[in-house]
Amino acid sequence: MEQMEHLPHPENGNSQKLFWPLFLPLVVASRAPFFFNGFGSDEDAWRIARAAASIHATGVYEVSRFPGYPLYEYLSSLVIPFSGAWLSNILTCCAGLAALFVWQRILHRSSHWKILLVALAFSPLFWINSSCTLEHVWSLLFMLLALFFAERHFALLAGLALGVSAGFRPTNLLALVPVLILVMNNSLNLRKGLTTMAVAVGTLLLAFFPVWSHYGFVAWLSLTGDQAARTSVHGIERLQLFLYRSVYAIGPAAAIVATSILFVYRKQIRDKMRLMEPRIIASAAGVVLYGILFFLFPLEASYLLPGIIFLLLFIDQVSSRKTLILLTAGLVSFSIVNPDVVKHASPRGKPAINIHAGVVLQEYEMRATQSRRRSTIFQHSYPPSTVVMTGMEESLTFDQPLLARDTEKPWTSLQEKSYHFADGGDLHFVQLLSPDEISMIQARGYHVVSFSFSSRYIEQQIGGSLTDHAVTIIQLNE
Repeated sequence: MEQMEHLPHPENGNSQKLFWPLFLPLVVASRAPFFFNGFGSDEDAWRIARAAASIHATGVYEVSRFPGYPLYEYLSSLVIPFSGAWLSNILTCCAGLAALFVWQRILHRSSHWKILLVALAFSPLFWINSSCTLEHVWSLLFMLLALFFAERHFALLAGLALGVSAGFRPTNLLALVPVLILVMNNSLNLRKGLTTMAVAVGTLLLAFFPVWSHYGFVAWLSLTGDQAARTSVHGIERLQLFLYRSVYAIGPAAAIVATSILFVYRKQIRDKMRLMEPRIIASAAGVVLYGILFFLFPLEASYLLPGIIFLLLFIDQVSSRKTLILLTAGLVSFSIVNPDVVKHASPRGKPAINIHAGVVLQEYEMRATQSRRRSTIFQHSYPPSTVVMTGMEESLTFDQPLLARDTEKPWTSLQEKSYHFADGGDLHFVQLLSPDEISMIQARGYHVVSFSFSSRYIEQQIGGSLTDHAVTIIQLNE
């Protein structure tokens, strides 16, 4: 039987019938402004677009970034070459709607299901990730399906769904622990647990077969390790990023309410934990595991999206309707207004009161800015023999007919790909140059320039001042 924490809650039939026809159009309408506004503000969305276009053109797998996200990269290769961003964004929204439906089925015996449905639909991370070309929501959909099947002890289906989830995003194999807790009903059915584990791992291995066949397993490990090393942070900076980005994944108001719920209802939590109720044990395990993963790699708040699912599921077991409404209000408000405590005047930022547009509004503005820069950078007038450090990668160069890839030395020796105007001229564009590469290019008689909007980011990457390297900083009129 499915483990439930609330008794069935009778509702007015008309209320039930009216909810979905009102709720679903509202969700779609809230995503619609993003459909035709680029692949997303995250460079990873454009990397997926580039990999998808390459897979479609060559028939050979190409990773968007390591360790690889093969199911989404292959899915995107069937869509992006024919439609650009709009259809892939709409399909992600459809995956989000499906995820909300599965979420409701998981919660349908809870008297709080409508509140929690709104909480997830309009939480900032789910909102922006269900309207862009990224794999987070697709992976989340199948993770939710795995939880749904696990509570009903459908071991094979739970393992298959979880393996597919990890094929979209490998780190979501972490959800195997809470899925096993549910499918085994606290270790009472080891056979079902072994079936789920075997099917999940087997499905993941099958999904990753194209990755390993193309790169080789040893090379894949090395390249994945290199990427992890380049993006890792250590010591006090890791702790600072973990704390700040964890709070600002849901917003300060929601974080305060969630912490208060855990404190106020600590006795109920202890009692349920002692009784080893599967759902609360599984959801607690999910929160802890995704929290540990994010502590190790506190890079993007979106990494916490599965953890938010488990947090909501955990809180539903102990909280009152009023506190859940407060939590939902905190989540939704953070999508609109961000009461930030960091002034982001530099890549690292500094403490300061900084109230600005919320995550969703900021995402829209960032995409609009991205689009303007794609045009403005190429319209600017540059001196002859110039190399432009853009601070932008595929978001500038993907599907850009004005540009052609540099295929001769010294450009092919650079760490980053460089481009030139397809109609000729000695003007080149590259995301970043190392200090040694800047010196080498300047020694060949080139001017090296950058833009004010990306200068701080580039300085952080190269570990020094651009002016000290004789790089001219250009102020664009955006």
